[in-house]
Amino acid sequence: AVIRNPETGSIVKLNSKRFINVCFGDVIRPRLAQRGRTLTKKQLDDKIQLDQELFIDIIKEYNRDAEEYNLHAFSWIQDFQDASSFVQYGEENWPKAKKKFGELMKEYEYMFNSKTQSGFHGDFSEVMESIKDSADPNCTNPSILYLHGHLLQNEKLFDRCLSLLPSDAFSESTSGAPIMKQKKCNTAGGKGRVSGRGGGG
Repeated sequence: AVIRNPETGSIVKLNSKRFINVCFGDVIRPRLAQRGRTLTKKQLDDKIQLDQELFIDIIKEYNRDAEEYNLHAFSWIQDFQDASSFVQYGEENWPKAKKKFGELMKEYEYMFNSKTQSGFHGDFSEVMESIKDSADPNCTNPSILYLHGHLLQNEKLFDRCLSLLPSDAFSESTSGAPIMKQKKCNTAGGKGRVSGRGGGG
C-alpha cells in the first residue's frame, strides 16, 4: 500500500541519498554483514521476520536528525538530492525499507554486470574504479552511482549486499558474474549505451 502523510495526505517516499547514507553510516554499516542471517528460535517464537530488526533500526537512524546523514559524500557525483529534506518514516513500514534496499542493490548489480559483460576483465578493484571513471550521468540513476561510491569505500560488504553475485566475487577475474539482460540508454547522440533501469527518488 502507498504510504501517505496523515497530516497532508501526500505520498511519503524514502529519500534515496539519505537512505544510502544511513545504510553505510557508522551505526548501520557493521550490521549489513549480518543481513539475511537465519533467525534464532527466540526470534521465530516472537514472530520476528527476516531482517525486521535491522530495517527498523535503519528507519530509526533515518528519522534521526544527524548531520552525517544530510551530507553529499562524493564530489565526483553530481549533487542530485537534498538528503536533509525528508519526512519521518514509520517503523511499521520496515518492509518497504527492506524492499527499497533490495531494489537499489538489484539495479546496482545490473550496472556492475553490464560492465563485466562488456569485455572488461580487470580485477574487482579495477572494475569498481572503471565504473566510477566511465559513469555517464545522463544514462545512470544517480542514486546507483552514489551507492557505488559507498561500495568503493566498503568493498568487503560487496558480496553481502548483492544477492545474485557468485561467492567468488573477489576473485582475480569478475568475468564469472551472471549475465543479465542489458538495456540500451538513448543519448542525445543517438548511440545506445548500457544502463540500469533509471529512476530514483
